[in-house]
Amino acid sequence: MKNDTRVDRWGVLSLALSRGVTNIPIVVLGLVLIEIANTFDVSVGMAGQLTTAFSIVAILFSLIMGILAVRFDHRKLLLLGLGLYVVVAAAVYLVGSFPLLLLILGLSGVATAVVISMPNALIGELLPVERRTGAYGITLVVVALMFLFGAPATDMISSNYGWRSAMLWVMTPITLLTLGMVAWKIPKGANVVSSSGSLSEVLSGLKEVAKSTSALACLIGTILGMATFNVFLVYGASFWRQVYSVSSSFVSLVIIFASTSYIVGCVVTAPLTNRLGRKPLTVASTIACAIFTIAAINSPDIWWSIFFSLTGCLAGGIMGTVSTSLTAEQLPKQVGAMMSAHSAAINMGAMVASIIGGFVIVSFGYSIFGIVMGGAGVLGALVFQWLSVDPTKPRVAKRSPP
Repeated sequence: MKNDTRVDRWGVLSLALSRGVTNIPIVVLGLVLIEIANTFDVSVGMAGQLTTAFSIVAILFSLIMGILAVRFDHRKLLLLGLGLYVVVAAAVYLVGSFPLLLLILGLSGVATAVVISMPNALIGELLPVERRTGAYGITLVVVALMFLFGAPATDMISSNYGWRSAMLWVMTPITLLTLGMVAWKIPKGANVVSSSGSLSEVLSGLKEVAKSTSALACLIGTILGMATFNVFLVYGASFWRQVYSVSSSFVSLVIIFASTSYIVGCVVTAPLTNRLGRKPLTVASTIACAIFTIAAINSPDIWWSIFFSLTGCLAGGIMGTVSTSLTAEQLPKQVGAMMSAHSAAINMGAMVASIIGGFVIVSFGYSIFGIVMGGAGVLGALVFQWLSVDPTKPRVAKRSPP
């Protein structure tokens, strides 16, 4: 596909901001989960199922995105998804019951399915292969910056105006800014849309994904790896507040350092990838994230927990960047379908973490939860190692027999 020379660094930044917006609900929910539980008189584990709600919808709609990505312009889909986030932020401010909040966050799942896949697809379409890993890294740096600035902003707003205001005033300004930048910097008709958009063409793209052992391995590995990393995102704040009895302000400060560590991981990924290769770095970073997650949740005191969390976030930044790059290169002719499936995998990782977390934390406590989720990451690394290949390095890695 022909690259559009009008896409400059500001265009890449607009795509990165779009990807970053998808994590704002997780930032806000993670910090105010206890307050939400108290407001609606439910347990923290039950409140954590808010993440499950939008993850399930995001997964289902991500599969639909495989169809929409073929039939509609990717720029228009991205703008639509960003607009839905503005609607969600306003609705959360007005919500009056826990079931209704679950429903509203389901709509957030639709927005997430659209927005999380389109920036990656557009990067694959608009940039040459040698620039893509760096661009993916930039998007994840921005994701981390959302935590870096979103955590203290959420703490300040929720402490003064309540948790309902946090989603509205943290999400709305940055989303509107991103909408404007995408409309300004991403050219119309950036992707080649199918002339007919027929169902047979759509199914053909999805069938190509399903037939590729390596592509499926990347998706499964992503699910398991992101399930491990989401331990920090979904339950990290509640874990520190409940186990070590620290304030939300202290936790927001920890999140700032964790976000910085994640950013460092994203930044160093491109040079590490050039030296080690996509697949070896994906495997190594996934294992490291798993080990540090287990250590963080089972530390003797909060300072060791914070230290292992920071190292886990460093590994998570590397893992997220390089695994996205590895996945995007699997089927260059079906990048829209591949990135839609990748979006589903990311959200499924969050869903696994929230569902298993809610059950294991209530039944067995945080310690067992950390071990279980760390084990998921190790399994994900093995899937990457045994079943995936790096298409940009043919004949270097051999496909394992099914």
